[in-house]
Amino acid sequence: MAKVKGLVFLGYEKPKPNETFIKKILYRYVPLFDTYNSQKQKRTITTYIELFIYLHKICVISFYNEGFGGEKTRYKVRCKLGAGHIKAIISACLQAYYSLIEREGHHAFVFCASDDIDSHLEFNKRFSMYTRYIDDNFKGKESYIQKGSVQLNTFMLVHRDHQHQTECINFIDKFNKQVLDDIENPEDDQK
Repeated sequence: MAKVKGLVFLGYEKPKPNETFIKKILYRYVPLFDTYNSQKQKRTITTYIELFIYLHKICVISFYNEGFGGEKTRYKVRCKLGAGHIKAIISACLQAYYSLIEREGHHAFVFCASDDIDSHLEFNKRFSMYTRYIDDNFKGKESYIQKGSVQLNTFMLVHRDHQHQTECINFIDKFNKQVLDDIENPEDDQK
């Protein structure tokens, strides 16, 4: 049976004992257009979008494509998607985020553009594309404060009226330290 195209809400997950987020909101995204492999055969690329909700209304957005990478590497594996497909995924991430703020009010918007496996580049291609698309398409961006690290490829937007602005800024500082630690001390098990 073919998967429904577009963004589909899948549900919520509670954190495991060692995880610090409050809840995870899951979506599935299948583009409305057809994609083809190098042999010109139609293929369906399913992307899973995860919104990790933290204390003080902070939303960290991650996504990965089904069938690419393992538990620890799925965010880092490139799938050789075209720019239009990647923009459609980022648009779906924004749509999921807007759905969250419609239901629960302003949340800080955070992401990290993962590096490829066994590599780190400041201002990597993913970060460049994601931030360019967000700059052009994020609703009401002029009402948000931007923070993050080009060196670590992290990005946060927090609304000027967010009641926990200080906590959000503290969060991105800690988030950046964790990203740096992950870069400097990669896990041995890359399965």
